[in-house]
Amino acid sequence: MGRAGANGRTRLPECGFTLDGKSCRKRGNHFCRQRAAHAVAFCAELCVHTKDKWARRPFVLSTWQRSDIIEPLFGEVTWDPEWESYVRRYQIGWIELARKNGKSELLAFIALYLLVGDDVEGAEIYGCAMDRGQAAKVFDVAARMVKLSPVLSARLVVKDHIKRIIDERTGSYYEVVAADAAGNLGHNPHGVVFDEVLTQRDARLWDAMRTGMGTRMQPLMVAATTAGDDPASFARSEHNECVRIMDDPDRARHRFAYVRNVPEDADPWDERNWPKANPALGDFLSIRSLRQEAEEAKNDPSKENAFRQYRLNQWVQQAHRWMPMPCTGIARARSPRPRTGCAPSWPAAGLTAVSTSPPSST
Repeated sequence: MGRAGANGRTRLPECGFTLDGKSCRKRGNHFCRQRAAHAVAFCAELCVHTKDKWARRPFVLSTWQRSDIIEPLFGEVTWDPEWESYVRRYQIGWIELARKNGKSELLAFIALYLLVGDDVEGAEIYGCAMDRGQAAKVFDVAARMVKLSPVLSARLVVKDHIKRIIDERTGSYYEVVAADAAGNLGHNPHGVVFDEVLTQRDARLWDAMRTGMGTRMQPLMVAATTAGDDPASFARSEHNECVRIMDDPDRARHRFAYVRNVPEDADPWDERNWPKANPALGDFLSIRSLRQEAEEAKNDPSKENAFRQYRLNQWVQQAHRWMPMPCTGIARARSPRPRTGCAPSWPAAGLTAVSTSPPSST
């Protein structure tokens, strides 16, 4: 416990986390550089990329991944009087980015770090998603990282057929859990990686994992997702809460939020706006694919919402659009007001009304 100072107040002990012979001497809530550096080094020295031209190369975090996500997520600590120890400040993390910005790889690294890097006995790490196939996407990346890493492959056992990675030294494991499976209560997670929350029909799996962490010293649940198209969904509710937390961190100091999107009032075709939702542009994400999809969306209104949702990370109101957004505003402006006893404004052209609803298939 902390010692009492001259003024009678309890003096918190030093953080004490040691890395490469350097110990953190800070007290109180603080950023522990040694903890952050430990997570960053684990990624670069033990994890590797698994696909395309980057395969087998060390997974060196990009500047935005390191500074904006991993360092605060693992480096911010707070004193916990119940455990009489410094623990991670954040217990819930929310990462919301456009597609193909490396979310799966980041979650895979986080899962392996929680499994091995925290050095916790009996750690249970769960990879969650709507169904087993989706949950396996992050698991498969993590499993491949293990197989390609001499250090991790010597310590961990990968059981692909049951989607489980085991650390026999600490009795810990990482396995997939799907929302469509029965019996999701009873888990005692030290860590959870939650992929594509936008597909969750409700909060049951989230709540089951969240409430199962209560007996752990410094549990962490990290969700990564792209924007959805249902304003009444669980994911939209969490998104709204995370936006409020980003505006006011004191609202929930145990929650980390990182949301990147192109504002709805910004020009979606202006390439200068795209990095707002795609921090990986110019790094490992090619702008060529975005240009191609933008061109298709300009010419085919039915593809515009998909471009906005998946590439600009904007929450849209419907999965498909039959009329471009600028045109819907024009249509509403030109819709004739009903006039008692009078014929519609444009009878000759048959335009008795202009609707923004899709044409009937009949």
